[in-house]
Amino acid sequence: LRAQMSNVCSMFALAMVMFDLTEESEILRLAVSSVGALGPYHAQDPYLVDDAGMHSSDGDDRLTAELIKLDGVDGAVEVPGAEWCWAFPMRAVSGHTGYLVVSADHEPSIDQRFLLTTLAQLTGAALVSAGLHRRERTSTVELGDLNARLESTNGQLAAAVTDLQQRQRIHEVLTRVAAFGGGAAGIADAVYDLTGLAVAVEDRFGNLLAWAGPGRPRTYPRPQPRNRAELLTAVRRGGRAMRHRDRIVAVAQPRDEVLGVL
Repeated sequence: LRAQMSNVCSMFALAMVMFDLTEESEILRLAVSSVGALGPYHAQDPYLVDDAGMHSSDGDDRLTAELIKLDGVDGAVEVPGAEWCWAFPMRAVSGHTGYLVVSADHEPSIDQRFLLTTLAQLTGAALVSAGLHRRERTSTVELGDLNARLESTNGQLAAAVTDLQQRQRIHEVLTRVAAFGGGAAGIADAVYDLTGLAVAVEDRFGNLLAWAGPGRPRTYPRPQPRNRAELLTAVRRGGRAMRHRDRIVAVAQPRDEVLGVL
């Protein structure tokens, strides 16, 4: 009785260690090493059941056909050189996860077989637990990736909404100026309101027509005609506003003729 109680206590201790492990290979290695501690037994490499079917953990599939025939129940199998060999299913709530195959020179007692059966069942439950931990880690990583993508998408949507709102405001402001005939001064005031930058409206020759914002010079500089023509040509060729020294220059050109410069 003391020997049996000692074996039961050892099995409880083994269970605690097994369920602390999260890697299937470590659980199987512990199960195989524990077989020899229960008596003069030898454990074959465990056979696992997964989506790919039945296979040995080390790739040796000599017993696979026999184990498939057992279909989840325990039974005798043949191992060369072994007087007695038995396949113990590693059962769990969701079904059996494979087999722990044990061989010996003689058949064990009922008590010893009970311990081997318990070891196999503990191993199966620990494997299921490890699989749950693995899927949980994978789900956590996938959830983190999904959250990152959602945050990125939300950021892009927020930026797009802000851009659309700004475009709508620009359209409304400039449409209001055109509708009420604000002229050059109205355009300068509107662009200054939208950008916060000082705005000058010039004719094609560089004469100041309107100014909005701070820093208006007392005497407005007149550019050299050649330099002015080269600047307007460059802006027209680019088809959009361009930087020139400390200014951003855009031309008003509804057709071929430059009517003004912003």
